[in-house]
Amino acid sequence: MKKELIFAIFLIFLLSLVSSVNAAHTAIVDITPKNLLETNISNFSLEIENLISSTDAINNITLITTGFLIINVYDPVGSISWVHVNDSTQITWYGAEIPARFKGYFDSKFQAQKVSSDASFTWTVKTKDNAIIPEIKSQDFTINIINDATPPVLVLSTLLPTNNSFTNNATQYFSIDTNDPETGIETGNLSYAKCGKDYVNQSFTCNQTNCNHDLDLGGFNDGEDLCYFFTIFNKGGSSSSTDLFLLNIDRSGPVFDLTDLKNINNTNDLDGILEFNYSTYDEIGVENCSLILNNNIINTVTSGNMTYDASATNDSYTYSILCYDKLGNFNETPKYKIYHDTTVPTINSLECNPADNNNTLTGQVICNITVSDVIEVDSCSLYINNTLSQKLIGSAIGNNFTTSVVASNNNYSRYVKCNDSVGNEIITNKTYFYYDNIAPSLFNIQNNTPYSDAVTINWNTDELANSSVNYGTNPLTLSLPQNSNSFVVAHLLKLLGLTSNTTYYYVVSSSDKWGNTNTSSQYSFITSLTSSSTSVSSSRGGGGGGGSGKPTCTEKDYNFTKWSECIEGGKATRTYTLINKNCIKNTNTYDVNLYIEKDCYYKSKNPIQQSVPETGSEVQSNAPIEDNSPLTGFSVMDLIPRQLSDNWKHLVNLILLLVLLLALYVIYQKKKYPKIKQEAIDNVIRVSAITKNKGSSVVAVAQAAKLTPTKKVEVKKAPTKDQLKNDFIEQTLKRIQEREKTIKVQNEKSRFNRDFRL
Repeated sequence: MKKELIFAIFLIFLLSLVSSVNAAHTAIVDITPKNLLETNISNFSLEIENLISSTDAINNITLITTGFLIINVYDPVGSISWVHVNDSTQITWYGAEIPARFKGYFDSKFQAQKVSSDASFTWTVKTKDNAIIPEIKSQDFTINIINDATPPVLVLSTLLPTNNSFTNNATQYFSIDTNDPETGIETGNLSYAKCGKDYVNQSFTCNQTNCNHDLDLGGFNDGEDLCYFFTIFNKGGSSSSTDLFLLNIDRSGPVFDLTDLKNINNTNDLDGILEFNYSTYDEIGVENCSLILNNNIINTVTSGNMTYDASATNDSYTYSILCYDKLGNFNETPKYKIYHDTTVPTINSLECNPADNNNTLTGQVICNITVSDVIEVDSCSLYINNTLSQKLIGSAIGNNFTTSVVASNNNYSRYVKCNDSVGNEIITNKTYFYYDNIAPSLFNIQNNTPYSDAVTINWNTDELANSSVNYGTNPLTLSLPQNSNSFVVAHLLKLLGLTSNTTYYYVVSSSDKWGNTNTSSQYSFITSLTSSSTSVSSSRGGGGGGGSGKPTCTEKDYNFTKWSECIEGGKATRTYTLINKNCIKNTNTYDVNLYIEKDCYYKSKNPIQQSVPETGSEVQSNAPIEDNSPLTGFSVMDLIPRQLSDNWKHLVNLILLLVLLLALYVIYQKKKYPKIKQEAIDNVIRVSAITKNKGSSVVAVAQAAKLTPTKKVEVKKAPTKDQLKNDFIEQTLKRIQEREKTIKVQNEKSRFNRDFRL
C-alpha cells in the first residue's frame, strides 16, 4: 500500500513539471448550447480562460464549424480589443492577448441547417500563443441538430371565408390560424381558381399564429364558384394543407316568380283592398322585401304577401316589389299598374252636325266630344246604325269624330260609347239624322171610277212625303192644284167640282221633308155623264193609265227573319220590315228581342202571337214605327228549342238501344226460321194427301214422299218440338221443290196448317 501511494505522488510531481513547462499553452474552453432544433437560430458563446501567467499568452482563437450557417460574429469587449475574420465554416479572432487569469468570451450567431433526422456535428476550437514555435492546442465539441418532423397545426375553425359561403365583395380576405411549437411557421400559400380551371398560387403573409391575404375577385362573375385551399410550411420544411373549399360569387339579388303580380296588372280592384302576392328565392336567403307603390316604399316584410287599402280614393297605382338578400344584393320587379275605379267616364259635352232629326247635305257627320274620368279615358267610339264607325284612342279623344254615310231615304241612328282604362263605360242616348238627297219614288198611281163631278187620286211613295196633284182639261196647262201637307207613304187626294163627261189630265208629285221632290208622268181620266155610279173607264196618257185594283197586303206582313240562337240567359232576336195595308214596304228594319227568364225552353207546340205594350219584355229595340203604322209594340214568338237535359238524353239513348236489340233479334229469328213459301206448303199438303191411308203424321208424310234428312243434325241438348217440326219441314221442302213446284191441293190446306201450326 505504501508503494502505491509513493508511486501516485511521483506521477503527480512529474505532471506538475510538465504543466509548468507548457503553462502558456493551456486554456479552459467551453461552448454553449450543445443542442438546437433544425432551422433555429441561436447565439453561441465560446469561453476562453488563461490558466497561468506567461509572456507567451493566447493571441489567436479559431472556431471551425459544420452543420451550421454563420449568421453574425461579435468581437469581445472589455480591456482587450480583437478583430475577426470568417468564412462559411470557421471564425478566427486575433490581434490581442488574453492576460493571465483572464476569461474571454467570444460570441457568434448560427442557424441550424435542415436535416432529415436527428444529427450530431463536431465543432473544433484551436488556440495559439506568442511562443517562438507556436503550438496549437485544440478541443472538439459535439453539437446536436434535432429534426422537426411535426407539420404545422391548422385551426380550421378560424378559416375565412368559411366553406361554401357567399360573397359579393370585389376583394376577399383569406385567413387561417396556425402554429408550430418546434421550429415555427415559415410561410403560407393560397391556391385558388375558378372551379374546374388551373390553380393559381398566392403566397401568404404569416406570423407564428396566423396567415392571411387579400385577394382581388375582379375576374370572377356573378354565379361563378371559387375553389381554394391553404398550404402552411414550418421552418423545418414540413407543411400542412386544408381540404378544398368553395366560395360562391353572388352579385345579384333575389329572383321572382311574377305570375301573381302579372295577373293583376292593368286590372281594376273594385273593393280597393289591393293585394300583392309574390314568391322570391335567393341562394343565400332573402333578407326582406318592400312594396313600392307610386315610387314610395309602403311596406317592408319578409313574406310574399302585402296589402294596401286604396278604397278611399279612385286612382291608379304603379307597383313593384324590391327584395334584398343577406349579402345586400337587391332586385326589383318590373313596374305594373293597378286601378281602383268605380266610376264611369263623364261626357261633358257632345255636339253633332247634323243635329238630332236633321238632314246633312254632304253626307258628312261631325261630332265634337269632351269627356273626363277620375283616372284616364281609354277610348271613345262612334256607332252609326249600331255599327262601329270611328274610334278615338288616348290623346286623339280631344279631336272630332268625322265620318261619312251614304244617301238614303231612311234615317241613321248614332250614339257614342266611352271607356276608361279599366273597362267602365258610358253610352249616350241614341239620336237620329238623315242624309237624304233622294226624291221619293212614286208608284201605284191610280184613280178610282170617276163620278161626274169628283174623282179620287191615290199613289204610294217609298218614304214619308207630302201630296200634290196638278190637273186640268188642257194637257199642256195643268193649272188646278190640290195639295196635302201630311207626310205619308199612302197618298189620297179628292178632286171636286169637276165637269161631267170631260177628260181631265193630271200629274202627281211628292216631296219628302227635306224638299226632295219627284213628279210623275201625266195621267188622264173622263168624268161620267151623271152623278150615278155608272163607271167610265179611265185611261192613262204619257206614263200610263189609272186603275182600280186594291192592295192585297195586310199590316201583319212583317217579313220576319228567323229567331237567332238563344243566348245571354234566354235572349233571342229577330228582325222585321213593316208592310202596311196599302202594300207599302217600310225600308226600315226593326229588331224584336225575346227575353226568357233562365234558359231557352219549349214555350209551346204552336207559335204564339201576342201584341204587348212597348215597355213589355218583348219590344222592338230601336225607334218606334212612325206615322201611319198601327203598331207601337208587339211580339211574334216561334218555337225556341232548348237542348234536352241529361236525364232525358239518357232515356232517349236507352230507348234507341232497346229498339236496336229488338231489330237484331227479329233479323236473327228470320234467318234461323225462314218463312216457308206457300208453293212449298202446297207441295207438302199434296204428299200428305197421298199418304192419307198411313195417317197424317209427319213420319207418314216423309215416308210417302220418300224423304229423309240429307244430314244428321247434332245438338248438345234435346230439341224442342217446334225445332223438330221446323227441321223436318225444311228438309222436306227442299226435296219437294226439286221434284214438283206447281201442284196445288187446296182441299188439304186447312188440315195441314192445323196439324203443323204454321
